[in-house]
Amino acid sequence: MTHFVKDVSRYIEISESTLYPILKRLEVSGCVITYTEQHKNRLRKYYRITDKGIESIRCFLGEWKEIQSIYEYIKGEMEDE
Repeated sequence: MTHFVKDVSRYIEISESTLYPILKRLEVSGCVITYTEQHKNRLRKYYRITDKGIESIRCFLGEWKEIQSIYEYIKGEMEDE
């Protein structure tokens, strides 16, 4: 398992076969860029978030707050029954 997958796995359960297609889609959509560098005589691929990627996260977090509000409303209604 690569170092990147290990880092991400601390927060969500994910495998390389799931993570790398997601990163590829993010790259194609312009949310991340990739570059390569030598590391211990091996060529490594690195990912960097773009301004578009940061804006996408901000948008998602705004939508997430709305979803949480709806969830809390529904949860409260169900508890009152």
